[in-house]
Amino acid sequence: MRPNALLRLALCLAVVARGAAIGFDKSGNALEPASSTPYPLVLEGQELSGASIRVKKIAFVPIQVYAVGLYVDPKALGELKAWKAKSHSELAGDKSLYRALLKDNKLTKTLRLVMVRTVTGEQMGGAISEAVESRLPHQQDASCQAAFAGLKGMFSAPSLKTGTEIVFRWAPGGKLHVTMDRESAGVLESEALVAALFDVFLGDKAVVDRGALVERLPDVLAR
Repeated sequence: MRPNALLRLALCLAVVARGAAIGFDKSGNALEPASSTPYPLVLEGQELSGASIRVKKIAFVPIQVYAVGLYVDPKALGELKAWKAKSHSELAGDKSLYRALLKDNKLTKTLRLVMVRTVTGEQMGGAISEAVESRLPHQQDASCQAAFAGLKGMFSAPSLKTGTEIVFRWAPGGKLHVTMDRESAGVLESEALVAALFDVFLGDKAVVDRGALVERLPDVLAR
């Protein structure tokens, strides 16, 4: 690898490691720092809480796979108001905040994934399914089993190209609305399944920097 390429890789990794602050493009969209993936500040009435990047090592080389943004409904923050006036650094390290975000409450929450690398549907579906399955309860009711099967079946596309958008919206009552490139992929109903999916990104063993997903939450709470 040439020196310039090594330098670019080192700078990229440094950005990911330190959790650089979100920037903005000329249209006012927030930019996920590592990939510069744009995120609108408002999505279906919900406000952007933060954005992060999923990185996987392939042959010991870190590869960016997709960016992910978290949106919350500013009109139904409920118990999250307890964190009003807290700084981002305080929120980022507060495990009780993430537990609150992982509850099935009146707060509608959305994860917006944007592919920054082309992968097959089988690869993406397998990775998401494996991560979710490891977080499901050992004893699963019929609704959870059906919802998990439905989730796996949503990744039937031959490929998910760079720029493909996958949106998971957690509505009260354990309902997961899924869209792919703005087309509905279906609705799954299981509190356990939805909580497990969001735990992939917000839990103690999150696959991304979960602190980056609450970077803008102080601004949302302040209004």
